[in-house]
Amino acid sequence: MGDEPEGLVDCQVLVIEDDVAIQQLLIEHFLNLLGIHNILFAGDGIEGLAIAQRTLPDLIILDIEMPRMNGLEMLRQLRADPVLGKTPVIIQTAEQSDQRREQMFELGATDFVLKPLNAKEFLGRVRVHLENLLHLRRLQSDLDRIDQELQDAAELQRGLLPTAQDLSQLSTRYGLSISAVFQPSSQLGGDFWGVLPIDDQSVGIFLCDFAGHGVGAAMSTFQLHTMLERLPHPNTRDPAAFVTLVNQGLCQLVRQRHYATFLFAVIDTTEHRLRYASAGAPNPLVGRRGEATPQLLDGSGLPLGLSRSALYVNHELEFPPGSFLFLYSDALTETSLLSAIPLGEEGVVGLVAASAVQSVRSEGPLEVLLDSVMHRADAVLADDLTAVWIERAA
Repeated sequence: MGDEPEGLVDCQVLVIEDDVAIQQLLIEHFLNLLGIHNILFAGDGIEGLAIAQRTLPDLIILDIEMPRMNGLEMLRQLRADPVLGKTPVIIQTAEQSDQRREQMFELGATDFVLKPLNAKEFLGRVRVHLENLLHLRRLQSDLDRIDQELQDAAELQRGLLPTAQDLSQLSTRYGLSISAVFQPSSQLGGDFWGVLPIDDQSVGIFLCDFAGHGVGAAMSTFQLHTMLERLPHPNTRDPAAFVTLVNQGLCQLVRQRHYATFLFAVIDTTEHRLRYASAGAPNPLVGRRGEATPQLLDGSGLPLGLSRSALYVNHELEFPPGSFLFLYSDALTETSLLSAIPLGEEGVVGLVAASAVQSVRSEGPLEVLLDSVMHRADAVLADDLTAVWIERAA
C-alpha cells in the first residue's frame, strides 16, 4: 500500500474467525498489504477472549457467527473488561439489516465490514482505526510528558516557599509562630509568600498574588523570587519604599496582564510595632486570640506591575506579644459557600474571629479557619489560595 504511518507495522491485530480459509488466505493477506505481520488468530469467542486478555491486541477483527461463543457475546464480554473495554473492534458480518447494525453498535462495536470482504473497504477501515489509535497514544504520551513537567514545575514552585525548618528558625529567633497554606487551583499557581529576616529584632513577611493562575502566573512568581533575592534589605521603618522598588522592578519584568497584588509587613519585636505597605492586597487582619473581633486593616494601593510611578503608603500600629497578623489571597473572599454566596470580607473577619477563639485551647487557628471554609465551600477553588497566620508569643 505504501505511505503507512510510523508505528502501523508494529501494531498487533487479533482475528477471530472460524473459517480458516478466510483467516489465513484473505484477512492475513490484506493485513500484510498494510505492513502488518503481527497477527493472532482464534476460531471462536472463548479462545479469542483468552488470547485478547493475554496479549492486549491493538485491534480486534471479530466474526459474528462462530461456535461455542459467538461474536456478539464476545463483544459484550470485551466491553465489560476494564482493560480491553476500549480496544477497537471491527465486526465482519454478512447481515445488512438495520436492526443487526444497531445491536452491534449498542454492544460497543467500533465499526463493521460486510462479507464477502471488499479489499478497499476492509483496508480503509483497519487503517483508519489503527491510525486513530496511534494518534491517541501519541497524544496521551504528550499529555503525560506535559503533566510530568507541570508536576516538576509545581515542586520547584513549592520550593520557593519557606520550609518547616525556616519557620522553626524564625520561631526561635523572633518568637513568632507562622503557619501557612498554599493551594493552587491547578498544578501551578500565581501566589507567592515569603519571609525576609532584616535584623535580630525585625522580620519582614510578604504575600503576592499575580492575576490569573497556571503557567503564565507561575512564571511571574519565579521572576519575582529572583528579583527579591537581588533587592537590598528593606528599611524597617519604610516598607513603602521597599514595595516601590519591587513595583519598579516588576514593571520591567512582566506584562501588564500579569500584574500582582502585594503586601509587605515588618514586625519589630523590640518596639512591638507592625509597619506595612500594600499594593491592592486583600485587607489584612490583626488581633489577639481569645479576644474581640480582629481589626481589619487597609490593603489598598495600586497593584504591582501597572505603573512605575505608583506611590505606596506606610501604615503603622501596635503589635505587642500575643498579637496575630492574618494575610490571605482573594481566593478566600471569593470562595462560594454552599448557598453560592461568596464568603466576602465580612465572612473572612467572622471566620478569623471564630478561629482565634476556638483555637485558644489548641495550636492551629489557621487549620480551624480552613476547615471551616472547606466544609462550607465548593470543592474546587476558582483561584489560587494562600493564607498566612503570624502570631507573637504571649
